[in-house]
Amino acid sequence: MIQKRYKKVSRKTGLAFISVALLWLLYAFILPMYRVIDFTLLIIFSLIAFFIVDKYAPRNIINVEITDEPIITGNPSADEMILVGNQFVTEIKATNDMIKNTTINNKVDKIIDLLTKILSQIKNDPKDATMIKQFMNFYLPTITKLLNYYLTFEKQAISGDNISTSMQKIDELLDNAIIAFKKALDGMFADEALDITTDIAGMENMLASRGLSEEIFNFK
Repeated sequence: MIQKRYKKVSRKTGLAFISVALLWLLYAFILPMYRVIDFTLLIIFSLIAFFIVDKYAPRNIINVEITDEPIITGNPSADEMILVGNQFVTEIKATNDMIKNTTINNKVDKIIDLLTKILSQIKNDPKDATMIKQFMNFYLPTITKLLNYYLTFEKQAISGDNISTSMQKIDELLDNAIIAFKKALDGMFADEALDITTDIAGMENMLASRGLSEEIFNFK
């Protein structure tokens, strides 16, 4: 389950407007209201009262849910993957913070770092979303589910065969996940690697055709 995030927001109570209304009512009882000077003074006093009360009156502090800003990459599939991926990052971090095993913590931190880099690359190059969609759809829910299992087992504080074996398997799965995430991230740069290879080959061919390659590489 994705954990909701909240931030504290200060909201005005409306006391400034109430104070001005009371001032008008009190002023009408005490002083006449048929001269221009009376209305002028009342407006001046009202502005002063409003700004003073608005500045110093206590405010209500409320929790407002933080919603992710829409990400517009021009590719709806990429936008959805980035949004869902960020939600999984939040949930995985929260679960990892509750797990006491530092070995697991370190492995999960590596996964989060790789996942963050993958999401960043999708944002930079949205077409990569299609390439790793199946990968993300499998690994993210699985890792989240297994980490919750691990946390549940850890809280039992016993070393039964079933619990110990399951925790060991989850530990090993995280190692495999790290390798898989590294390969996925590396695969997202296949086009760049091809471009670099092509550019270098073109440069070498151009230099060779002009008899410059040996001069450059043997230059001291």
